[in-house]
Amino acid sequence: KAQIDDMFPAARDKVTIAGHVWGLPIELDPLAIYYNKPLFEQEHISIPQDWNELLEDAQKLTTKDRWGLILDPTPTYYELFTFYPFLWSAGGSVVNSDWTKSTFDSTAAIAALTFYQDAFDKYKVSPKSIPTAGTNDPSTFISGFGAMQECGEWAIQQLEVNPPKFKWGYFPIPPMTKGGTSISVVGGWIQVVNKNSPVVQDAMDFTLWLFFKTDFLKQWCTVQNSKLPTFKSIYESAKDYYNSPDWKVFIDQILPTAQPEPRYTPEMDLALENALQSVIFGNVSPAVAAKTAAQQINNFLSTYTGAH
Repeated sequence: KAQIDDMFPAARDKVTIAGHVWGLPIELDPLAIYYNKPLFEQEHISIPQDWNELLEDAQKLTTKDRWGLILDPTPTYYELFTFYPFLWSAGGSVVNSDWTKSTFDSTAAIAALTFYQDAFDKYKVSPKSIPTAGTNDPSTFISGFGAMQECGEWAIQQLEVNPPKFKWGYFPIPPMTKGGTSISVVGGWIQVVNKNSPVVQDAMDFTLWLFFKTDFLKQWCTVQNSKLPTFKSIYESAKDYYNSPDWKVFIDQILPTAQPEPRYTPEMDLALENALQSVIFGNVSPAVAAKTAAQQINNFLSTYTGAH
């Protein structure tokens, strides 16, 4: 209980299903928008306060050689991870609390899908293909491929170790409307043990040793990577590291309102991925995409008997 109580609430929520803790969280990975400070100064741009301003700024920053805002266009779990803050900021969700009905056919989901369609298709400020492994790689931002990029706090280390030729900063993902609440999503790796393993007890012993008898978590979050810790005690022991100005916005503004990455089944994820792909590449109306995804999720939920 003491170890569970030592987890930050966002970390504890991330590994809890139906009241039970199913794994040990290694790190917290909230998202933000990174930006090129000299370009902002050159175009007299201030930090955007809502989606409209974000798109307006992205248009000013887009040239024939540079994209204004890099969002993820690839149909993967990570694309959904980066989409959730926009869905939540609009007040939307994917499914109701007891998983009996999809809530994705909503004005909020339509608004979030519209934002994506506007960024990729209407205003053409976001690229439909990425020259790296994905937008979780900040090298696209470092190279000048984009003036802004949605990415996690793991980008800090790469920006510090391989500094670009410009000054950079980051800001919370803007809310849909000015004055609204900025919401991020928290991801991060989780250590779990497969109950069907022939070495369950050894795996459990190793995990408990790794997390609570070594400095693995601290080293992982502050030396090997730039990550936010999942345990309060780790944060306290590494306060000198997290007192850096580079961490202030993540800790003070982003993490307090961030929500854990939801755990949906592959069938539900596929419906959401199809909705995003259809508005980015297929010119499908956001209303149709939201309705179609909700129908697909409802069809699946009608026979689903698993946990949530």
